[in-house]
Amino acid sequence: AVDQVMHDICISKQSVVICVDRAGIVGSDGVTHQGLYDYAMLKSLPSLTIVQPKDEEDLKALLKEALLRDGPTVIRYPRGKAPSCVEIHKPSSSPRCAIWATGDCVAKAQAVADALGECEVVYARTLKPFDSDLLARQRREGMAIISIENGALIGGFGETIGADLRFGWPDSFIPHGTCGELEKKYGLDVDSIVAKTKEFLGNSSSVQRKEG
Repeated sequence: AVDQVMHDICISKQSVVICVDRAGIVGSDGVTHQGLYDYAMLKSLPSLTIVQPKDEEDLKALLKEALLRDGPTVIRYPRGKAPSCVEIHKPSSSPRCAIWATGDCVAKAQAVADALGECEVVYARTLKPFDSDLLARQRREGMAIISIENGALIGGFGETIGADLRFGWPDSFIPHGTCGELEKKYGLDVDSIVAKTKEFLGNSSSVQRKEG
């Protein structure tokens, strides 16, 4: 399928919209249905734009943009009903770190930032190309970069942006279980992410790259 996308769509820059349903963990559908690997497989293909909405309204907007784009677009979205609105709050003080979150992880990233009180949330609306200017500015300001994604760590978005601390799914097939159970088991629930981030920020006077 990836070969067909390259041959029949990307090389000739066809204006095709590929909707990747069930992108991310799907819980009780089991190991064969976990949608964790599409971004890593597709991101190296030239001409391809990859986006991931955070809520229902942004899904509509991204679809309209994709239909008008001169070239192919991949839209990733998870299983289930999209949330009606996900808000991002500005930190009250100068942030020490930036949490780059993809799609359905934006609300989780905001919950982590609220608990930590020293992070700003970056909604990575476009995964390819991502906002490299914003990332460079945050680096210049000495901010640690943290990524949260509902996808594989190897070849994932955190790897793409060179995040210092990366939260995603490990290099193994994820078994059957509810999404909540699996997030808890693999340390991807809000409490686990907050604890690991606190440890990282507390122990690191200089930036070190780690995976959550």
